[in-house]
Amino acid sequence: MEQWLWPGVQRWLVFRGLAGVLVALFFEVLIWWARRRCLRWLQPYLARDEAWAPSHRIRRREYLQKVPLSLLRWGLEGLALLVILEVWGMDATPLALWAGLILVAAGVGLKDLWLDLMQGYLLLLEAPIAPGSWVEVDSFTGQVEEITPRVTWLKAPDGRRCGVGNRKFRCLAQAIPSPEGSGGQGEQP
Repeated sequence: MEQWLWPGVQRWLVFRGLAGVLVALFFEVLIWWARRRCLRWLQPYLARDEAWAPSHRIRRREYLQKVPLSLLRWGLEGLALLVILEVWGMDATPLALWAGLILVAAGVGLKDLWLDLMQGYLLLLEAPIAPGSWVEVDSFTGQVEEITPRVTWLKAPDGRRCGVGNRKFRCLAQAIPSPEGSGGQGEQP
């Protein structure tokens, strides 16, 4: 068999390749362990929606599980990529700096969207309001129809429907009782 590279370079490639595989395997095990811990941490929060309609409950649970697991996986896979590049002898500092710069720019440029998404996640996680609750936000009183990651849909007693950005719910003290004669379910725990 013909040798296409010098023996030293072949050993270097094999060593670096095996080291990269070991780092990737370590990070996969770390992701698996962190995923299990995250799901265990979420269990008490997932049980707060027993009184919700099944369709709302399913969407809430999917979202509450998908977001932290995706962020965890992306973060650890990005870190694994940087470690593998360092093991292979490449300087990963410029890549890490560019990734950080892009994340900061996205955070500043999309601040309102991030606030809505973060508050939407917290609304779904802590469940201070649920579909059927009556709330007053920005002088609009309505019954919560649906809580999505970005907006909460309210329906007024006169039938008007309004989407309110989730960041408006930061100051929500509690749900209010249903208006007289509206036929709503009223306040939910």
